[in-house]
Amino acid sequence: QYFTLKKDALYYAKNKEYTFDYKKVSLLHSHIGTAEKFTSRRNCFGIMDPIEQRLHIMACDCEETMRDWMKALLKVQAALVMEPGQGLRQLRDGVFSSDDSGLSSAPLPS
Repeated sequence: QYFTLKKDALYYAKNKEYTFDYKKVSLLHSHIGTAEKFTSRRNCFGIMDPIEQRLHIMACDCEETMRDWMKALLKVQAALVMEPGQGLRQLRDGVFSSDDSGLSSAPLPS
């Protein structure tokens, strides 16, 4: 599958050519964390959307890639809780500062 991170959501499609058929996963109220208790695959993380009551599980080639994706998603999520637009603007401009040590990679809740 093909994934892209835009503004307040993660979008995915079957592949890069199917971008007209993107599915949206909102990050604003979602829980992001490791997903080992939901799958037997390694290097997986999940995004649990409490509004849609849906769990999206993503598998990565290696743990480093999984951590990089989670860090990016959590950074966007942190920017979203700032004044509307300000955090995302700072993130886009490369001036958003979030303490990476505060980005949690805890397991998703059951």
